[in-house]
Amino acid sequence: MNRRYWEAYNEAAKQFLEGDLTAKVPGARSETLRNHELRNVKPKPITKNVGVAKTLDAKLKALAPVAGDKTEVRTYLQGVHVEETGRLVATNGNQMAVVDGVSLDGLPAKPEDDKQFHYTVLGNDGKWIDGKFPDYERVMPTKHATNPETVSVTDLGDYARGVRKAAGYSHSKFVALPLHVGNNKGFFEARLIEAMANAFRSFGHGEALVSMAPFPGSQAPRLYAVSKDGTMRQVVMGMNGDVDADQTFAPFVVGAKADEASKPTAEGGKPAVIYGYSSQPESFQWAAKEVGGAVVYSRGDIALVEGFSPFGNAVYAGVKGDSRTRADISAYTGKLFSETEKAELEKAKADHVKEQGRLYEKGARRSVLQRSSVREGGWRV
Repeated sequence: MNRRYWEAYNEAAKQFLEGDLTAKVPGARSETLRNHELRNVKPKPITKNVGVAKTLDAKLKALAPVAGDKTEVRTYLQGVHVEETGRLVATNGNQMAVVDGVSLDGLPAKPEDDKQFHYTVLGNDGKWIDGKFPDYERVMPTKHATNPETVSVTDLGDYARGVRKAAGYSHSKFVALPLHVGNNKGFFEARLIEAMANAFRSFGHGEALVSMAPFPGSQAPRLYAVSKDGTMRQVVMGMNGDVDADQTFAPFVVGAKADEASKPTAEGGKPAVIYGYSSQPESFQWAAKEVGGAVVYSRGDIALVEGFSPFGNAVYAGVKGDSRTRADISAYTGKLFSETEKAELEKAKADHVKEQGRLYEKGARRSVLQRSSVREGGWRV
């Protein structure tokens, strides 16, 4: 099929995903949309009525989506950590919420306690859980790393829900929501952003002050959000790695300067770093979009683009000017490149594959998402 066919297909798919989405979401074995070439899709926000939690029980339930679920092997994360000062803390290893000033009236009595047990976590089922809660203060920031911007958590949550539903028509395993905060950009799992927004609303906060910075020791972004009165703080870990959906959806923009970040530049005119991702040479982005991948090497009018076959195998296409190979550069026998140019691109492929293998061994790419996991000593990267 030629480029015109796929351009027409992508345009039709984009129009559908930006529509009302009244069609039934396809099942696990049903045919779905081909989405890895779609760009800048802006789904309609989906509204949700989130009431303000009045009682302690309601507030604990409001934090349940931020806490670990039944599949979490660390049982002490399957609930909310309760402190005598009226502080509630919940985390699932990828996000965390800390709420201060909560009345503990109605708190269930703890079981007989002694030095062998730790009953500080009230489970999602209303029962106390034995286990030592992690040192969350090592993870939760105490101040913004950059100038914070004000965001409507209602608008943010509604857009995240729209992105999640749209992604359901393509069976995306992880739904990457691009988020621009001031001059910073990052990608976050949409369901985590939705849970964060709902939690703020459940405690009566319509807006929050947010900032973005890399997680210490990692290029993965970290979103830090604080209620206007300072009684509620949340942190969400972002994505790091090559995710097919990374450019599929239009970003949610926070702050007047965020539009300028869509085309960031650094000293010398080189593309600025987007947390978790490497920028692509602009002149070859058309080829990257065609294969649903990224430019991994370029010099002059030639480049190497990493994409994926229908079976999920990596394919490295050579690009020259406005033409590209349909086969992997190693198997290409055409006359698009000189022998020297083809050898150069084959070496670039070998170097890239070698580097990815090295990163994998170090654990930097051991999953689609580079997340932090909670241990007793805090989150690890």
